[in-house]
Amino acid sequence: MTAIAPNASTRLRRSPTAMSSELPDGFVIMDIESGHYFSLNETGSAIWGALENPVTEGEIVDRLCERFDIPADTCRAKVADFLDRLGRFRIVEIAPAD
Repeated sequence: MTAIAPNASTRLRRSPTAMSSELPDGFVIMDIESGHYFSLNETGSAIWGALENPVTEGEIVDRLCERFDIPADTCRAKVADFLDRLGRFRIVEIAPAD
C-alpha cells in the first residue's frame, strides 16, 4: 500500500469508497473495497469531519489547535501520521483539482 504525500496546497478528501457511521463516542470508517476499517476517537472524528469537503492538512491542523488547545507542532505531527495511515488504507485521498 502506498501513502499519500500531501504538500501545503494539496487538498485531501474522504475516499468515495469509505463509508462511515457515527457512534456516541466517535466514528467507525470502513473502505468497502478493501474491507479495512478504523474506529475513531474524538480527535480522529474531528479530522474525519474536516475531510467532508476537500481540505489541506494545514487547515485541519488549524481547526484542531483551535478546538483542542494543543501545540501546533504536536498537532501537525499527529495529523500527518493519522492522514498517512488512512491514506495507506485508501480511506483518505488527494482531491482532484477543480
